[in-house]
Amino acid sequence: MYRLLIVSSILFLTTTFSISCSKESKTEIIANKVKDIENVVNKEVSKKEILSINGNIFYENDFFAFASNVLREMDEESIKNKTIQENLIKEFIEHKLLYAEAKRIGIEENSNEIEKIVVTINSDEGTQDLKAYSGYYNSDPQALSSIIHERRLVEGLLAHVINSNIVVSDKDIRKRYDEVEAKKIPEKKAHIFHIFTKKEDTAKKAYDELQKGISFSEVALRYSDGPEKNHGGDLGFVSENDYPEIFAEAFKLAKNKYSNIIKSDYGYHIFLVKEIINAKKYTYDDVKSKIYFELYSQQQEEKTREFINGLFVKADIKNINNIDFSKYYSK
Repeated sequence: MYRLLIVSSILFLTTTFSISCSKESKTEIIANKVKDIENVVNKEVSKKEILSINGNIFYENDFFAFASNVLREMDEESIKNKTIQENLIKEFIEHKLLYAEAKRIGIEENSNEIEKIVVTINSDEGTQDLKAYSGYYNSDPQALSSIIHERRLVEGLLAHVINSNIVVSDKDIRKRYDEVEAKKIPEKKAHIFHIFTKKEDTAKKAYDELQKGISFSEVALRYSDGPEKNHGGDLGFVSENDYPEIFAEAFKLAKNKYSNIIKSDYGYHIFLVKEIINAKKYTYDDVKSKIYFELYSQQQEEKTREFINGLFVKADIKNINNIDFSKYYSK
């Protein structure tokens, strides 16, 4: 989970302040976030001591600088959840232990990309974005660059310590193939678009528009009641046995053909098939690369957790004061 938090935070921070972001999209996002950050941005910086980790004191604002990207996306009920709070605090401690270890063994990080981000942040437009995105008490660009630097350094540590010790042999790959892939039952797959409505007259209107040559995506957006309507009815690739029985009708269609109106216990359906992948038994060579990356990722997660646990065992961690999570929601 920690690696996911780091990766998602880095991606968020680097893409958020990318020069390539459109002004329109940033303006829209800022407007949507204003209400969320009113209870945070205007708060006085908290220097309340919360933790001692190996003799180093950390403050409440240190924690919120680390966790703000996650907290900002949570609703009030989630933020109040004690288990979630404990997990966030644990991830903060893990991050600080990893960062200290990265500095101890001399991990270096190329600062060119961070400098570009900081330049963007320090611009007038970037500062406005920071107020909406970061959730920091002071909206301090330097604080943000520091967090990015820490996360990158931790990633460098994990790559140095973990990735260099991962070994995936041909024997391991063959074993996984024999135990898992070779036993899979081949399934036909199709890229399906779907219009669904509970009303027959609505289905007829949709079908009439398809007959007139209006695109399936446009008709789906206009008439479908299914959640996929916002994607033009696109369900992606669907396996033959993954959906209710009514979807078997879609697999009878030829490529790029749409169905008549089909009635089911749920309502009325119209299907379009864009592509068909016939059932195939994959050979060892077909899936060797996929299995390699699966086993690599599995070892990576296991070794990362083992490494972090080792740092925890040796660490001297003392709780000083509780964190006031109410800063992220209205009391």
